[in-house]
Amino acid sequence: MQFEACPDCGLDASTNADADLPRALTDVAARWGGTLAIADVADLRRRPAPDVWSPLEYACHTRDVLSVFEERVHRTATTPGQQLGWWDHDAAVVDSRYNEQEPVLVAEAMAANARRFGQALADLAPAQWDAAAERRPGERFTIRGMARFVLHEMVHHRRDAEQQLEATAVERRAWAAVVVSVALQRARDDAGALRTAALVLRLVRTLADGGAGAPGVWLLTAGALGGGGGGARHGGLWGLARAARQE
Repeated sequence: MQFEACPDCGLDASTNADADLPRALTDVAARWGGTLAIADVADLRRRPAPDVWSPLEYACHTRDVLSVFEERVHRTATTPGQQLGWWDHDAAVVDSRYNEQEPVLVAEAMAANARRFGQALADLAPAQWDAAAERRPGERFTIRGMARFVLHEMVHHRRDAEQQLEATAVERRAWAAVVVSVALQRARDDAGALRTAALVLRLVRTLADGGAGAPGVWLLTAGALGGGGGGARHGGLWGLARAARQE
């Protein structure tokens, strides 16, 4: 992504003026630093699938994108039209052992790389922004495009990391309670009350199998203590819930 909006992360780097890019790069690096400082290290190293990078691997990749493209900017500004070559970023994940690196050091290096890359852009003469080179045959980058490509990489992969960390937190989060409201709709006659009672019993037994850490169950009833009509049927469910609690 250079001059178009990303359909996934929503960033449109083309809206950033050339002069604003150095600050934008350091701002995103600072947000990355916050992510790496707050998250549990085990969560940062966790891959959601064997072929999907961990949050820490995304961070290391982002750090190295900054240094790789800083060098490419210097080369292109000095000698436009050259072949820059392909950086095998997938191999770098394994060869550099991204997932074994220390998050705090990764954050510090990313911040430093963002400052250096931003300074390289700030030092350009106006005409140099349009200097171009090829990463692969037919894949042309101007320096203006390189800068926006890097900004997108930083933003997009931080989004990847944040989404993974949130998913991990949700998986770990224990349920505090289960609220059962089905009685309000189903227990309107004797047959409905019996079906609801059977459902509640199955639920309680299933949760009880989870041991001491199982969440509590709240059964919503209506008029259970008032007697008469539907309230009488709900009274039976209320009694069932009370008995289950004592057990």
